[in-house]
Order: sequence, then C-alpha cells, then structure tokens
Amino acid sequence: MKLKILSTVRTNNFSDSEMMNKIGSLWSQNEEIVKNAFQTNQPVFAVYYNYDSDYRGNYNVSLCIISQEDSNFDSSIYNWKKYSVDSTSETGIIDTWKQIWDDEDGNVLNRLYAFDFEQYNADGSISIGISKSL
Repeated sequence: MKLKILSTVRTNNFSDSEMMNKIGSLWSQNEEIVKNAFQTNQPVFAVYYNYDSDYRGNYNVSLCIISQEDSNFDSSIYNWKKYSVDSTSETGIIDTWKQIWDDEDGNVLNRLYAFDFEQYNADGSISIGISKSL
C-alpha cells in the first residue's frame, strides 16, 4: 500500500497541549478529500513518523490517502502488527495506543519507529498498524 501526504503537523503525546487540536486540524483542512475518499470506499490514514526517539518524543503526523503515484510511504517494505480499535468507544483510539505502548514497554512488541498508521475506513472501522521487527 502506497500513501500520499495531504497535510502534516509535528507534536508530542505528552508535552504538547495542542496535540489534539493539531491532529484535528489535519482532518478539517482536508475535509473534502476525506469525504470523497469515504464516498468511494477508500480509507484515510493518519501516519506517524520522523520520531525523535520513542512514543515519548516528538513526531510528525500526516493525513494520507492511497496513491500509486507521488507516494510518500510504502507499507510493503515493513512487517506490521495490526491492532483493532473499538470505534464505538469515545476513547477507543487512545485506549488502543495505550495498549501498544504497554506492549512495547513489556517487550511484547519490538517497534521499528519507521512509520505507523491509523487506518480509518468508510464503514467506521479503525485499525492501527505498527511497523515492527521480525
């Protein structure tokens, strides 16, 4: 799967009080593109990359769509661990990221920190893909 960047922000999970607003702005800036993607049953992705260190450090997050041309990310060159998100829960995404961090801290998951993504599907389902070592 190849992904093309629409917009990007830099943030931090723990020290940026504007993190949620910054990420929300990615969606509002690209509202029409997101709407069109969902209408054609195409997923939209929030891609996390350019990590300073681990999940505690600064990183970039970009809103992306599938594109064979002008792509910025290619998922075929990494191994992935997929996490399903409870999209019926208001805290489903946050809860899933906390599980990912717990798995990493507990040595259940060996993250590469190449890039990771949240995949938002037209049917409302959400999953998170984490690049990992073999």
